Amino acid sequence: MKRLSSIAVWTIFLMGLAGHLRAADDVMVMPKQLLVLKPAIDSVAGTWVAAVRNAGNSDVNFSLPVLLPADASDFMPIEGLSADQIRLGNKGLEIEKPFSPGVTVVSVGFVLPARSGRAMMKLHSRADVGELTVMTPRGLLDVRSPELVETAPDVQDMQRYSVWTVNRMLLADQTLDISIGGVPEGRSKLWLVGGLLGIVLVFGSWIFARRTEPQIKSAAIDELA
Repeated sequence: MKRLSSIAVWTIFLMGLAGHLRAADDVMVMPKQLLVLKPAIDSVAGTWVAAVRNAGNSDVNFSLPVLLPADASDFMPIEGLSADQIRLGNKGLEIEKPFSPGVTVVSVGFVLPARSGRAMMKLHSRADVGELTVMTPRGLLDVRSPELVETAPDVQDMQRYSVWTVNRMLLADQTLDISIGGVPEGRSKLWLVGGLLGIVLVFGSWIFARRTEPQIKSAAIDELA
């Protein structure tokens, strides 16, 4: 997880530091946000990354929404946060903490479930996002959306990443759908096939027993006659 720190800092700072969402005083969320997606068994392991800038001279308590998929679970702090600074509110996951002067990078990990090697990521923004970037290790996941534009690949920690950006500004209360394929499958499919085979065997045995029952009764009557 620590390796994502270099990706987060590199991406956010090279994208620029112009603020878009202003809060009280001089605290703002940077317009650039990042999602890093990696394959896991029957799931996608993701990391959301954002940056908050405090232009003042003292710490300011500030809250911001976390842009996560609707079906995400297992939230965990990755960088710039502690577990008690993440809370699940009525409208979704939020961060609330004192931000020191300067720029603070925060990131939250999550798990998105997948079925039959595919996952659908539905992102519902609760605040304006000036630019959203999606990164995944090259060749491991099939990421698709009509609103994603592939850009130049990136190399981090000796691994090549495919990079996409959303072709529009994601406004508050808007939804973005991203299809993810190539997710490694676990034993769930084998269990399903085994369960169906068991049902077929049981049903076949029952049919066989019903059909042979009259013959068995007839043979028993002949023996008693």
